[in-house]
Amino acid sequence: VLLRALEIGREVGGDDLIGRISELLRSNDEFVREAAAGALAHQASPDAGEDAQALRALARGLASADPHLAVLCAECLTATHSARAVEPLAASLRAAVEEGDLDTARDRIRALGELGRPEAAAELGQLLTRKSLFGRRRLRELKLAATHALSRLPGDQPVGVLSQAAQSRDAQLRTAAQIALERRSPGLQPDRP
Repeated sequence: VLLRALEIGREVGGDDLIGRISELLRSNDEFVREAAAGALAHQASPDAGEDAQALRALARGLASADPHLAVLCAECLTATHSARAVEPLAASLRAAVEEGDLDTARDRIRALGELGRPEAAAELGQLLTRKSLFGRRRLRELKLAATHALSRLPGDQPVGVLSQAAQSRDAQLRTAAQIALERRSPGLQPDRP
């Protein structure tokens, strides 16, 4: 319903339609929030012209105090498959790591992998070289998740990052990187423009 309203609003020429829809992300009604996030994701996708305002609204949602809304916005950014979604997800990952929020960091790593953009490899690679601010075991868990996410990304950059990780002194990271390299599908699509 909301997506159809968005299409009609675009045709009629609603000046701040995206702004009004982004306000619905704060609704108490979960269905309305999900519909609004879905409509924003549609508008932020390359197929719909990568509306910058819609992308920014979803990016703001990543920092929401409501963890369900933050996860919803991460999922919707992932659904856009837009290269422009990498930076807000990466910034949210960096913030989660700095704050010691393991669950959010794991979720953002997963989202970067599911986004399927080779541009995410640099951010995930930085995580692999990070020293322990988190506690050795928790940081290792994030690094292992990052190797899995890297295995899902197309292009040469993720291969390079995984190859470096496969030389790590950390035996678990080294093994995970080697497995990720082996699991990379030969059918991964080439880098998207």
